[in-house]
Amino acid sequence: MKRNIALILLLFIFSACTTNHAVESTASDDVFFATEPAISVETTEVTYILNTNTKKIHDSACFAVDMIKKIPLGLSLATKNKSTGKIMKKSLLKFLLPMTIVLTLLSCTINEDDEDVGTEVDLPNELHMFEQEMNPEYDSRTKALDVIFNPDELGKIILVFDRSEWNKHLDYCDLELHHEENVVAKGFYFAKDNKEWFFKDIGFRIRGNTSRIRPQDFIGKYVPAHFALDFEEWLTKEDDADKKEKKLAGAAKGLILKRFKDDPTYSREIYGYNMFRQNGIWIAPRAAYTRLIIQIQEADGSYETINYGVYAMIEEVKKQFLKERTTPESGGNLTSNKGNLWKLSWPSDFKNIDANSIGEESSKKITDTNGNVTGIKVQSFPYDFKSGGLFEEAKTQLIDFINELNALPNCKDGNNDEADIATIKDFYTNKMDGDLFLRTYAVNVILGMWDDYWMNSNNFYFYFDESGKAYFIPFDYDNILGVNGLNTDIAKHSPIAWGNLDDGNRPLIQKILQVPEYMQTYKVYLDEFSNEESYFDDSIAIFGNAVFRSRTLGPASSRGSDRIQRHIQGLFYCRSGCEHEECY
Repeated sequence: MKRNIALILLLFIFSACTTNHAVESTASDDVFFATEPAISVETTEVTYILNTNTKKIHDSACFAVDMIKKIPLGLSLATKNKSTGKIMKKSLLKFLLPMTIVLTLLSCTINEDDEDVGTEVDLPNELHMFEQEMNPEYDSRTKALDVIFNPDELGKIILVFDRSEWNKHLDYCDLELHHEENVVAKGFYFAKDNKEWFFKDIGFRIRGNTSRIRPQDFIGKYVPAHFALDFEEWLTKEDDADKKEKKLAGAAKGLILKRFKDDPTYSREIYGYNMFRQNGIWIAPRAAYTRLIIQIQEADGSYETINYGVYAMIEEVKKQFLKERTTPESGGNLTSNKGNLWKLSWPSDFKNIDANSIGEESSKKITDTNGNVTGIKVQSFPYDFKSGGLFEEAKTQLIDFINELNALPNCKDGNNDEADIATIKDFYTNKMDGDLFLRTYAVNVILGMWDDYWMNSNNFYFYFDESGKAYFIPFDYDNILGVNGLNTDIAKHSPIAWGNLDDGNRPLIQKILQVPEYMQTYKVYLDEFSNEESYFDDSIAIFGNAVFRSRTLGPASSRGSDRIQRHIQGLFYCRSGCEHEECY
């Protein structure tokens, strides 16, 4: 009975909180509504404040857990500690119910009595253009990026367009939705950390794969879409000759802005990236929240202001990303940013590769005799070269790596296994940062990321450093924390066999886990990162203070246990009578 009441309560909360919100426009008395849910400013402000008020989250989660513990539930999670053999059981629904209730409440509740909650629609009352560019900097690149992507503070971005440029971008979308053509945003304004930045004439375009959408529909409604900003897109030849650069706070040449598609909690992707970084995965991108406002000026000088709500702002994986990770302050181990960078998408399995799957993505306009754009030809590749250097050399390097990976022996066939183990260990020591790869994958699986390399041969970058080592870079984490895909229930997957362990079709992860020592290390990381001690506290500049996780720092308990509990331990379970050889 209690369980039924709890489920009914949960459904009631969802139904009470579900609202189709609008992208708001101040151009006239007509309000343009989005064709899919966006979030209102009032709800957004409250959601953001609640999501960043860790005390409220902690108290709410503890209350929900305490209440749910009293409900008798059948499904359990079984984990096995290899050192003690102790079996620990946790209720799946004891995790799912409180977490869902808390996230739902956080994304829906408006507390009008809370003096810290701002519900006023704070839109600019004039066109946000300035005579001079503004670009305050910090003492270091790492400090600048930590401030820009601080998830505890809501930034504000205002983009200003001429209507002709905005319409040009819409035309590009109509010719080819997956185009890569930039138009001019004549003004870029960013505010955070009590500072203001302003650039003139930056590059702007939509981005995304299956989630791409035209940012204004055919009847004039403005629609949330993913965007890419390039601060140096329109630098002139004279600027290049003068070696002029346009880097935000001296650290970033562009930004990724993502709508929260299929995520009413407005938290999954930002939480995911921060969980990577707070557990020592220095190769992961940073992510934070920002408000996005777009102003479009007409030919007569009048303008329209459109509030796109709160967006995820994500660090782009390019040369500046790599360069910051060469510094000791960043915690990174790269030697330079001049190696070869690849963006990998489905089906990049590192197994079945041919010449047609490797290339450089291109987007070329097709014009008629009068110079009018009549089409856009886009070429894309699963193995997409992003460094802009010597492509043929980079291609050879990638193919050689994949061939050597697939030529590694099977160290579990009972034939010369010790020598085979040594060969595999040598590869993951000298050709890759194997330990970082295992830590990355432990967090990846804990987050429930199914649209990844192991399960779907998708969504990662791969960088060949000039040192000779390759690095796996996690990317695109909106399909996590309960978002299911591939017609499967992600919660029922074993973290040990997230994808297939033995079919040979994902050799990058399968080969390393064949080695017993590496499999055990992977299990240790799963245990450590799913322990409440690993839940991040955004107030800690974790890399600058050199407290990121490493076995050299000793057990988690020796490093303090006062972090806010923002994630509930126990993300995987096996049914009673599980047939897995060993449940983690």
